[in-house]
Amino acid sequence: MMTDDDLSPDALGKLFASARAEEAPIGDDFLTRLQADAALAVAGRAREPVNLWRQIHALFGGWAGLGGLSVAGLAGFAFGISGSLGVSETLNAAAFLQNDLTLYSEQFSSLSLETLLLEDF
Repeated sequence: MMTDDDLSPDALGKLFASARAEEAPIGDDFLTRLQADAALAVAGRAREPVNLWRQIHALFGGWAGLGGLSVAGLAGFAFGISGSLGVSETLNAAAFLQNDLTLYSEQFSSLSLETLLLEDF
């Protein structure tokens, strides 16, 4: 039996060299059992049907990926149904807001922060 003191690199090299030199016999019963287990594993794998849903689920990264893809698809569908009316209404609202801001800035340009703070409401 080896102790911790015998674990020098030279001692380990001799131990591995002696282990490589000896040939360990493999029993016939072990090889028979090994082949039978391998045949069962291959047969069990061949019987398993390919599930398309599981492949799609894994392809998109699980439920998080499929959820994001479905929300993006629904949003695209909603944008497609709404048509270009939504775009023109948004541009008109932005132009109206710009006009209002210009009017307010002209109206309150004479006011300063000091006069607003000193004024009683």
